[in-house]
Amino acid sequence: MATIKYNGASLDLVLSPELHHGDDEVYGLWSYSNMQIELSAALSHTARSRVLWHELTHAMLDFAGVSLTSEQEEQICHTLGNGIPGLLDNNHWLRSTKTINHKLEDKLC
Repeated sequence: MATIKYNGASLDLVLSPELHHGDDEVYGLWSYSNMQIELSAALSHTARSRVLWHELTHAMLDFAGVSLTSEQEEQICHTLGNGIPGLLDNNHWLRSTKTINHKLEDKLC
């Protein structure tokens, strides 16, 4: 099990052989009450990264107290879950505040 630090909380990250939300099989689950993200162990590494970001987006929205319809929340989580890994893979300098500031200062000065 891994731990992700966010907003003063520790979120447990768990790989599970099978995940269900009600009767539906799912690839990932965020639980605010358990402070836990579960990911399907069956996912490829690429898919796992995207599902992790999807579930992290659910967590961030919960922590921020954002109230959306289920459809709106899923659209946001799907968009960011697919977008953030691609941005980070193709722009390594976006991975830390230090490198972002260094890159910007180099370009703006």
